[in-house]
Order: sequence, then structure tokens, then C-alpha cells
Amino acid sequence: MTPLKTVSEFQAAFILQGQDELPWRTVVCARRQVPVWWNLAKQKHQHIEFVHAPLCASKEPRFAANLWRFMRGTLPRCAGPVLFFCSEGRHRSGAVAALTQCGWLLATIAYLQHAGFRARAKELTLVLLLERKLRKINTDKCDCKR
Repeated sequence: MTPLKTVSEFQAAFILQGQDELPWRTVVCARRQVPVWWNLAKQKHQHIEFVHAPLCASKEPRFAANLWRFMRGTLPRCAGPVLFFCSEGRHRSGAVAALTQCGWLLATIAYLQHAGFRARAKELTLVLLLERKLRKINTDKCDCKR
């Protein structure tokens, strides 16, 4: 299981530009374009891997396929802990956060915590379906040494 912290783009900018020592190995941007401050943060934190993995909006039909590809291939092996951000840090990041958890109950709770009262039934259904398929992948991916 990859430890994951999800935030909004504004929160990520504040964290990455303001702090010198960070607990994350990987920073993932799910926006279509990286923010203006992205390259400065990469220069400042050279020990952290920065990954641009543009995921479409979670309400689009191709979101499930994009998320599947991200979890299987784009997210580096043993990338954790990961700081993951998108626009608002709710739906796309909520689904990703949920899928990094173990078990359907924890996946549901993780999504609801990240999306809050704006949770969508479509994302929740997606999380539950993909969680079953990704359970084996997540355990296989994190069998490496740190």
C-alpha cells in the first residue's frame, strides 16, 4: 500500500514552495498542464521524483481507463509516500487515494473523506469496482525494499 496525501493545487504550491524538508518521495500532478511553480519546485527538491500524470475529470467516461493506467504503470514502484494533487483535491485525488487503500470499506471511507459532502455516486461506484482489480496490483507493487 502506497502512503498517499492528496491536496489541492494551491495547497501543493504552498507546501512545495514553503518547506525545505518534505516527507514525500514522489509528487504527482494530475492537472492537464503543470502549474507555473512546478519547475521551481523540482529544482528545489531534487531528491523527490516529480510525475505529471494528467487525468481527465472524474465525471468523464475515460476517467476509469486513465486511472487504471495511472495506478498500474505511471505511479512508480515503491513511490510512497506520495503527495498527489489536482485542481481541488477532491474527486480525482479522492478516487486515487481510495484506490491506494486496502479493502472496500477503507476505499469507501478514503473517498468520502477526500470528497466530503460533494462525493459523487459515480466515483464511489468506480472506486469500489477498481479496488477489487487493483488489490493484487497494489500488494505486488509494494513488495520492493525501501
